[in-house]
Amino acid sequence: MSDLYELTAVEQRDALRRGEVSARELTEHYLARIESLNPELGAFITVTAEKALERARAADEFQAHGGQLRRLHGLPLAFKDLTDVAGVKTTHGSRAVEHAVAASNHTLVEVLERAGAISLGKTQVPEFGLTSYSENRIAPPARNPLAPATSAGGSSG
Repeated sequence: MSDLYELTAVEQRDALRRGEVSARELTEHYLARIESLNPELGAFITVTAEKALERARAADEFQAHGGQLRRLHGLPLAFKDLTDVAGVKTTHGSRAVEHAVAASNHTLVEVLERAGAISLGKTQVPEFGLTSYSENRIAPPARNPLAPATSAGGSSG
């Protein structure tokens, strides 16, 4: 099998369903890439490794006991730091607002988690999502992985 990150989301989903890779293995793979690459790329503001690994363990246990797998079973993903995830601070990429820990999930998070997705954390965003580059005063700017000296561009660092 190729490096897991080289597989499409559909290929990863299918590998999970066939038991070729576990949700924990896939989650650990991405957490290791974040740990390795984030210092240079600045893609993540918050990494929720412990929570992600717990959800991956539960997904694997569910699958091992023959549970009906959901559409996104075991697939890791991340949310912009504009989206509330229960138990995780939301900064909106701004120092102008309190960085409160969300009491509940945004509807998007609810839908994706119900479908079986596993959140790895919160990604870099422009302040309040207003500009077309992911740079703010909360964390280092997001960099283009193909050309780290340049901006990642867009509102999804």
